Amino acid sequence: MIKLFNLIAILIISLVFGCADKVEKEKRSIFLKGKSESGLVANDKTLSTLASKKVDFKNKGIGPIKSIQLESKIDYSLVTHGAELYKIKCSACHRPDKKFIGPASAGILNRRTPEYIMNKILNPMAMMREDHLTK
Repeated sequence: MIKLFNLIAILIISLVFGCADKVEKEKRSIFLKGKSESGLVANDKTLSTLASKKVDFKNKGIGPIKSIQLESKIDYSLVTHGAELYKIKCSACHRPDKKFIGPASAGILNRRTPEYIMNKILNPMAMMREDHLTK
């Protein structure tokens, strides 16, 4: 009889703790619509989208680059030099087509301004401290 009582007590305790964990996980995964603590309005889509996937063409980043004029003609010597630099300095964390340690670099110009990208490269620590997308 005591063994049966102990078994039932263990089952009840397991259910209580198991369900409590499930409730906590559900609370963490629910996004509330309306005002957040910061006063900004958020919805399911904006909260669940990774910062690396968000499109933001207004943010120029934090750093010395305020404006960039891209030439229509491509300088292939700069392309080769940039590819070498990417291989040496960036490929340890970034892969072109998939997330590795950092986000994939393919299509970055479809999500960020050239100024943002340059400031991210030239001023990474300030961007990590102060830019909402980099954080």
